[in-house]
Amino acid sequence: MPVPSFGPIFCHLFSLHEAIKSSFSECRQSVSKNLLHNKQHGRLEARSYHVLNAKEVAADFPEWPKLKTLGMAMSYRQVKGKEPSLEYRYYIISAKLDEESLVKLLGVTGR
Repeated sequence: MPVPSFGPIFCHLFSLHEAIKSSFSECRQSVSKNLLHNKQHGRLEARSYHVLNAKEVAADFPEWPKLKTLGMAMSYRQVKGKEPSLEYRYYIISAKLDEESLVKLLGVTGR
């Protein structure tokens, strides 16, 4: 089976993704003080949200001139009878936001 070839757009987005992941490396290894919890339907979820100024990353990606904020959501989920999971979601944002504003923007609920 031939190996798929990816064009420059994919490579550019992959590079941006890797730069964003690298920017949040310290956040991923620290314990968050502001966890949002949900417990319903036999599952437990805990989420934390982080934002960083995108200035350093934006300097390396001039194709994204309006990039102002990087966001990350860390989501831990334990479903009854299954292995726990940990997911990271990254966001690129053209407005200056803090964590609370990111949570509102994403429409997140929880305690």
